[in-house]
Amino acid sequence: MTIERQKIDGSNRETVLEQGLDSCQGLAIDWMGRNIYFTDEGRGAISVARLGEKSLSKRRVLISVPHPRSIAVDPKRGLMYWSQWESVVQVSVLEINTPAAIQRAWMDGTHIEVLVSQNLHWPNGLTIDYVNKKIYWCDVHLAKIERINLDGTGRQV
Repeated sequence: MTIERQKIDGSNRETVLEQGLDSCQGLAIDWMGRNIYFTDEGRGAISVARLGEKSLSKRRVLISVPHPRSIAVDPKRGLMYWSQWESVVQVSVLEINTPAAIQRAWMDGTHIEVLVSQNLHWPNGLTIDYVNKKIYWCDVHLAKIERINLDGTGRQV
């Protein structure tokens, strides 16, 4: 697994991260702070690295999250949003249930809040409408596209 970058015309392709990445599911660019945020489901983490570095090997894990998927950032407000898929794992006689959720935190990984935790299964494809202050997602399992206000209110299908 690698994270690569290139110019829009396809030239200057380069690998920026190839070590210590298991299953990158989402990327988001903080154009104001010049950072790249990414989810790694295999490592159960949301990480950040500095853009413009020759290599993103100087990344920092911000949050440990079971099954992180999509990620979106709102640098102007200093917030990041991510989705977490539902999973049920049977270990011997113990069942571990991780509920699906859409969460947010400050961009340094602190002040975590759950925005949506009901009627979700596999939320993915987060995107922010900065003008109307809404976040959109699709739920692959439930076959729905939904939105909420950035504060977690006003959920609509």
